[in-house]
Amino acid sequence: MDDGVVRISCEGDDDTLKKFIHAIQNVDEPAFVDDFEVNYTSVTGKYKAFRIIPGGIAYEIAEGTATMAMYLDSMSKTLSK
Repeated sequence: MDDGVVRISCEGDDDTLKKFIHAIQNVDEPAFVDDFEVNYTSVTGKYKAFRIIPGGIAYEIAEGTATMAMYLDSMSKTLSK
């Protein structure tokens, strides 16, 4: 987001989402979690792939976000096993 906040929207079964939330709360550098909030809504089925939606963040931050995206993708693949 423009203020540096990262918003993650995801769908999945309860067990997988719990593992994902736990992994995010225990992430290692270069990423860190300063604050964490979870909101549950109805499943829409619209999330089929991972993507970053840019929101006006400086290039250096966007580059760091891309690194985080790769980390989250790897974590997601590990959790789905």
